[in-house]
Amino acid sequence: MKHPMRLVSIGIFSIFLLLGLYVVANQQGGSAATENTIFITTKITDGLTDKSLREIEQSLQKKTDLNIEYACLESGIMVYRLLHTELQAKGDVQALILNRLAGIIAPKAVKFLDIHFVTVQSGGNC
Repeated sequence: MKHPMRLVSIGIFSIFLLLGLYVVANQQGGSAATENTIFITTKITDGLTDKSLREIEQSLQKKTDLNIEYACLESGIMVYRLLHTELQAKGDVQALILNRLAGIIAPKAVKFLDIHFVTVQSGGNC
């Protein structure tokens, strides 16, 4: 009679073990999020001066997700890096950049040359 109880105990243990593994697998899979690091290259056709560049840098320092990687006053080329964002559409990235430059550079003076997405899959094993 001890054997049937042992089988029941093993069966119950197996059910809880499988249920636990299922929950853990779903938590890992459910928490995986796609984050992008985005490199944005613009050409400022009018208004990029030492003063405006300093204003842009000071404005961006308030936000930790966007920084200037490269700026050339002569050509007006600026490269920004946007970190840890879930933005996936180029239009959204353009709107964000124009919003951050608002009041410093006129939107019509900003020409987007390239928007490059680098996707990082988080929540995985490796």
